[in-house]
Amino acid sequence: MNFSSLEKWFDLSKITEYIYLDKFLGSLVIILILWIVRYSILKVVNHQTNNESTRYSWRKATGYMFAFLLIVLIGRHWLNGLEPILAFLGIIAVGLTISLKEVVSNLAGIVVILWRDVFVVGDRIEISNYKGDVVGLGVMYFSILEIGHWVDAEQSTGRLIRVPNSLVISQPVINYTKSFPFIWDEISICITFDSDWKKARKVLQTIADEKVGDKTGEKAAAMQEMLKDNRDNLIHFRYLSPKIYMKPQQTSPAGIVLTLRYLCNPRERRGRENDLWEEILDQFHAEPEITICQ
Repeated sequence: MNFSSLEKWFDLSKITEYIYLDKFLGSLVIILILWIVRYSILKVVNHQTNNESTRYSWRKATGYMFAFLLIVLIGRHWLNGLEPILAFLGIIAVGLTISLKEVVSNLAGIVVILWRDVFVVGDRIEISNYKGDVVGLGVMYFSILEIGHWVDAEQSTGRLIRVPNSLVISQPVINYTKSFPFIWDEISICITFDSDWKKARKVLQTIADEKVGDKTGEKAAAMQEMLKDNRDNLIHFRYLSPKIYMKPQQTSPAGIVLTLRYLCNPRERRGRENDLWEEILDQFHAEPEITICQ
């Protein structure tokens, strides 16, 4: 039987059209299923939390995962039966991975950031030599609004830094605001040995309670939320209200050092210190029994 005879029994063009139609419909089904899964996940997340940063992170994470699965599943669907070609493409992929190491590392970094919830937009972080507020997440880089350097008390410098995502894999990440949105800060002041240290301590405690003890309830609620995430209860603070510590200092200037330790919002640190120092200096200078070390 020659080729012309075969054409009488089989319409090859229609068979080809059927194969392509099957591939196309299969691709639509894959897209629909993935879309439904992502939509369902995001609906559950939106129902569970009102935090926009958390919702943003989940939208990003599911979007990347959706795109990755879409490429893998549709690619496998269309290339089914073409194993030699896939093997060849695999070899090419290995070569590209080696030559594009930084790109692959950055892609892996964004997966770690989103999947492990390392930080979200709005968090204040420190990584390597970079420190600031996270203002954007991307496939290759995340952006932070820099703090510190030539600016005191970790206030903003105004510079925007694009940091490679790969750093979260190789460097420790310090998060100022994750789980517990407060940090400890301290102010130390030295008074002479002949000063009335009991009165000085009482004055300092009163100032601290008025200036930085106004959010104890909010801090306690934040602490309870943090303990929920810390199942082993390894993190515990004995107190949340301002506390004063004392120690003698023999080196110049000699005297008694009073150290006020208190919780504050990282972004309010400089303002809180300024308010405290104004009140401390005013009240200590008004007390003849208290002399600040020179």
